[in-house]
Amino acid sequence: GAAPMIHEALTVGLRGKTGHVPTEGGPISVIVVRSAAEAAGHIAEWQALAERTADANVFYEPWCFLPALERFGDGKDTCLLFLYQTNILGARLAAVFPLERRQTFHGLPLRHLVAWRHPHLFLAQPLVDPRVSVQAWRQFLHWARQDKAWFVDFPEMVASSQCSAALQAAAGRRCHAVESFERTILL
Repeated sequence: GAAPMIHEALTVGLRGKTGHVPTEGGPISVIVVRSAAEAAGHIAEWQALAERTADANVFYEPWCFLPALERFGDGKDTCLLFLYQTNILGARLAAVFPLERRQTFHGLPLRHLVAWRHPHLFLAQPLVDPRVSVQAWRQFLHWARQDKAWFVDFPEMVASSQCSAALQAAAGRRCHAVESFERTILL
């Protein structure tokens, strides 16, 4: 059967004080990858993260995302962020953020980041480990500020998802739902 699912477009403003990024459970480092070839060394951890995330997104799993990037990524300033948490047991992938850098917004010179999409993608929600989701979002937002983005746009996230709640907890008042819409899914 079919069931409606509420999606929302979330935007996070990045100007102002950055604050301290807490490191409960170990610090989180960011690795920026610019191509599918560079992402090859992260595939095993990436797939493991996809299997343990609270909010599945087949479009951002490596087997689906990498061919789509090869097909639809030309001409876009695309990057993949791999966030690894390190502790005494070693490093473990905490989140994957597929992004596109844009220099203008509706004709205005506003550098920003948007979740990477293509014409056949219906969910632009990053893969985030539920055990460290708020911390991973805080580290991501800190990185985005350092990247000199004015804001970050996630145009298609599931409104009731743990991932969306963690983003809102990490960003606080800077996170705004700018649109909400229903999408039918097949069960």
